Amino acid sequence: MTDFAVAGEGAGSRRGGRRRLWVSGVTVVVVLAVGVGIRGWRADVPPSPGSATQERDLGRLVGDWMLTGLNTAGTEADPTHMAEVHLTLGHTSADGWTGCQAYATIYTASAWGVFATDRLGVTTTSCTGSRAEFAQTYLDAFSRASRWTLTDDGVLELRGGGVTLTYSRSPEPTPTTNDGTEATWAGTWRVVRIHAGGRDVDVAPDAGVWIGIASRRTTGNGGCNGFFGRVSTLGARGLFFDRLVLGLKACTGSDTVMRVESDLVDALASVDRWDLDKDGNLVLMGKEASVTLTRAGLAPAIDSPPAV
Repeated sequence: MTDFAVAGEGAGSRRGGRRRLWVSGVTVVVVLAVGVGIRGWRADVPPSPGSATQERDLGRLVGDWMLTGLNTAGTEADPTHMAEVHLTLGHTSADGWTGCQAYATIYTASAWGVFATDRLGVTTTSCTGSRAEFAQTYLDAFSRASRWTLTDDGVLELRGGGVTLTYSRSPEPTPTTNDGTEATWAGTWRVVRIHAGGRDVDVAPDAGVWIGIASRRTTGNGGCNGFFGRVSTLGARGLFFDRLVLGLKACTGSDTVMRVESDLVDALASVDRWDLDKDGNLVLMGKEASVTLTRAGLAPAIDSPPAV
């Protein structure tokens, strides 16, 4: 063993130093042995039955869900509007429909039951009264969720902050796909009705007023001028038309044609959500404006803007 003696000390001091060094070496060996034993023991401990199930459940979070229960501070919410509330969970994204507006966010979930959402993005509400109140209650509760569980019969529960949200698998898939290219609203549509400026205008089938909506672009004709622009989405029902460019040609013969075209562009600029009416028509809605469309064909290929 190496002798580490301080200069000027005697043999007795050196022996004492060697003993201290030897004792320290033994201590290190014992500590290392205990550490290795603990690591080996921990590695040999089988995972609990619940942990493996939870790992599998984490993948089962992905999909479409329908709200079936909302409990706040021990009080169950009125179930009247619950069937309208939907949630779609991707691997990191969450979006849905409150019955009044679209919402979307980023979320994280762990195999041990932790659940957390980022700040919610929502569209303008289309409801008033009790429906609007319920929608806001739901959004507040969803934002507070911090834990998740998935029961054996497939019921999803989100809990946290004194609230519990209960979901079952949605019987219908969400109308949009992950990339939005095969969405319900994608297609070529004929404009049948415009509500703008406090008035309703029925558009004749032969007026030549149509809209083509694809995944990121829109094109169409207002009856006189062509137009094009961008389309963006938010969640399951949010839809926005942006940077619309309209031709400057002035059509003669009737002021009605120009007024319809102007109303259409104004209405599209305010659109923030979509829905289907009882007849299967696509309804684009915004603040104090709406456009009702009937399907006329597949989504156009919008590789370049049309002539305006």
